[in-house]
Amino acid sequence: MRQIIKAIDIQVFFGKGESMSFKLIRDMKKYFKKTAHQPITINEFCEYFGIQPKEIIEVILKNEEERKQKWKKTVPSAENTQILDTPLTVTPSQKPATRRHIPYTFS
Repeated sequence: MRQIIKAIDIQVFFGKGESMSFKLIRDMKKYFKKTAHQPITINEFCEYFGIQPKEIIEVILKNEEERKQKWKKTVPSAENTQILDTPLTVTPSQKPATRRHIPYTFS
């Protein structure tokens, strides 16, 4: 399990928008005196908001599982894909009257 908090975690946990989530991360970085490239850990997040780590970890795990399920639905499986037996050829569609770009068609 990862140890850092992401904006999407804050969005899901608090029901805030993306820009507000990034603002909260910036505020936490100021509070903990971190530079822009240093991430906020789950423990720092919990300290800042006064919550138990168990609460946010449950939300993170649930959200990651939902995102994996969505990803599986969008990735094409081997049964849904076709393999073309004929090679794809490219031919000019017409002879140009001038030296402009020649449009191509795929067959």
